[in-house]
Amino acid sequence: MLCTPMLLLAALAFQQTGYTDAEIADLARNAIVGDARIDALSSDELGRTENLRPDPDIARDVNAALKKKLPWDLVSLSVSSNRGQVVLTGRSKGLEATERAAHIAGLVAGVQGVTNRLVTDGQPTVPAPVEVQAATDTGSAVLGDIGFLTRDHLAGRDLELHVAGGEVDIYGLANTPEAKEYVTAAARRAPGARMVRNHMQVRENKPREDERLTKLIAKKFEWSFPLRPVADSLAVKVRQGVATVTGHAETHAQADEILRLAGVTQGVVAVEDRLTGP
Repeated sequence: MLCTPMLLLAALAFQQTGYTDAEIADLARNAIVGDARIDALSSDELGRTENLRPDPDIARDVNAALKKKLPWDLVSLSVSSNRGQVVLTGRSKGLEATERAAHIAGLVAGVQGVTNRLVTDGQPTVPAPVEVQAATDTGSAVLGDIGFLTRDHLAGRDLELHVAGGEVDIYGLANTPEAKEYVTAAARRAPGARMVRNHMQVRENKPREDERLTKLIAKKFEWSFPLRPVADSLAVKVRQGVATVTGHAETHAQADEILRLAGVTQGVVAVEDRLTGP
């Protein structure tokens, strides 16, 4: 078999560290994200969480999260997990629900990747996974669609981890230089990582920009027909690109819409959910 230089490098890295590039990517992702997606841990606490959770616990939590966030959108659902690699099977009522199910599953602590095999009613094709993790013939691995938010408002979105021969390259967006530094330090703690290069862009909002985003998101809430019954109870504050949303949602659909409207606003890096409700 013909061995490329990259494959030889990956083999050498495995020999030296005992970890494949795919495993290093998983561990780096866990070190960066940890359980912040669920518990909003501080940056000091992140990266020290357990790398792997028991698969039954992961499957249970994914199933619970999907039933909570998409109570009316899934016709049938089956969740399995193998070393944190989650597979969703079943049927949904629409393509948007199918895509959101994979995204929600990916936010559960311990999930390393999501294979989305949900079939949308009236559409026989199987959607592509929300995350991509691949070990190619070059021995490299890629993890994408990663985001994080710490309690002290270090935030990032659209992160991609590229690992080849134990060397980690990181791309994405950070809300402050400190957030970028945090990602670098966290990735360096991943077992097997021989080198970390952080190519993330920093988009640091000025106070005036945060104020503009605060007003814009508040207007979105006012203009949204599904949110009219609860609009008066909602409040939003953007600081350093992190939108903190407070108030009450009467339904899961309203809560999802509130977080979606804030999250898709250009200039927002992360959304902190402080809503009360169902």
